[in-house]
Amino acid sequence: MTVTDDVAPITGPVADGGVTNDARPAIALGLSGPLLAGETLSLFRDGGATAVATATSGSTLAFTEPSALTDGAHTYSASIVNAAGNTTTLDLNGAAAGTVFSFTVDTVAPTQGLLSFIVTDDVLPTTGPIAAGGTTNDTQPSVTLTLDAVLGTGETLRLFRDGGATAVASAGSGATLTFTEPAALSTGSHTYSASIVDGAGNVTTIDLNGTSAGVLFTFTIA
Repeated sequence: MTVTDDVAPITGPVADGGVTNDARPAIALGLSGPLLAGETLSLFRDGGATAVATATSGSTLAFTEPSALTDGAHTYSASIVNAAGNTTTLDLNGAAAGTVFSFTVDTVAPTQGLLSFIVTDDVLPTTGPIAAGGTTNDTQPSVTLTLDAVLGTGETLRLFRDGGATAVASAGSGATLTFTEPAALSTGSHTYSASIVDGAGNVTTIDLNGTSAGVLFTFTIA
């Protein structure tokens, strides 16, 4: 059985015991052979007595939650019953027959905010913090980003430069990220942005210059 998350930024199969920010996951359940005449495959959620989906032919059942699941732990179980009422409970996670598939829905983004963001010029004659919108002759500035609370389990703080999709630095614990550009930046305008992503894929964009959430820190190398 596959439970699929299609809510960015983390998409794809959800592991048994895993976490997802998709409150309406898609389920695909495949049998080793087709159902026989009179047999019904049923999918149940959270121990309910009424199936959320059924199939009476073929060897697959596809189902997408019609409405958002609540945040928290959920389970799926499945069984096949024949016309005589005999029931076979299926193994949904490879552990043992009758074992449920468990996962957690988490749609709440990280709550940390910015305590300070400092971009430092250490090239003479003018050294020290560079103001947002400022100019520097340091082509390899140092960056220190401090949150107002420590990262939680599974959360990652990421620093991006110039709108790139890949973080130039990241931290998976604590409240501080430090980074020095490893190579000289080109002359001209540059930006930094930052975000926190949790294990379920929920993202919080950090305000880096005190104006509003998601605003970039911009500076110029001259």
